[in-house]
Amino acid sequence: MSTPPSIICLSGVSGSGKDTLGGFLATKHGYERVALADPIKWTLMGLLQLDPAQLWGERRNEVDPRFGRMPRELYQRFGQACVELDSEVWLRPFRLRVEAILRSGGRVVCTDLRTQAEWRMARELGASIWLIERPGAGAPGALARHSTEMELKERDRSSFDVVLRNDSSPGALYDTVLHILEGASRP
Repeated sequence: MSTPPSIICLSGVSGSGKDTLGGFLATKHGYERVALADPIKWTLMGLLQLDPAQLWGERRNEVDPRFGRMPRELYQRFGQACVELDSEVWLRPFRLRVEAILRSGGRVVCTDLRTQAEWRMARELGASIWLIERPGAGAPGALARHSTEMELKERDRSSFDVVLRNDSSPGALYDTVLHILEGASRP
């Protein structure tokens, strides 16, 4: 087989294990983590004084009393409003960063592939696209119906390069991925 992919893009609903697996690939396999939503979150951190736990951690699903909304809803709405003004507003910085990492000989793991436009761009970049499925995962309540949670759920599972079922421990998920990567490394 070939070498492990230079770009792996992880897809799946909220809570499926994308960040967990992305961290594993970054820490243990030298991938650099890049998320399409990071510029949105950094912007909201500055504009609304949200803290990292509200944007990247477990507090993203807790209502912030200042706004009467969960941080997840704030970044979904802000991100969508920006896309309505410019459909590639979040794609351009992602593409530039990925291309710079690849030029320097690095590898990339994207931890939040969620839309058809992101899918097309990932394929243009030569990414291997992995779906992570986890029973019971998903954004809470009405947020689960947002386009970023729904668009790629409609895509046929066979269109993904790898489909992972995350229904055990992180260690079991890592073992499965290690097996996949080792298989890619064999001649």
